[in-house]
Amino acid sequence: MSDNRADLARVPVRCLILQCAQDVIAPEEVGRFVHESIPGSELVLMRATGHCPNLSAPDETIAAIKMWCLRTVSGALPTLPARRAAP
Repeated sequence: MSDNRADLARVPVRCLILQCAQDVIAPEEVGRFVHESIPGSELVLMRATGHCPNLSAPDETIAAIKMWCLRTVSGALPTLPARRAAP
């Protein structure tokens, strides 16, 4: 195991961080830390629970990714504060 937290500030691309509710492996504080450490990242706080939203909530995961991709491609993606996923 190694500690790569300092590397986050050097990520050169925009990133979408999907943070699940009640994730015992990576709680919300971890998602917020990653978001605050990567310039230009966007944090989405999902309603999905657990650590694998692609399995537990695929529709919510796909919707968040699609929304981010649409804004990224259109150039309309400013750095946003964390937001809750749409119901």
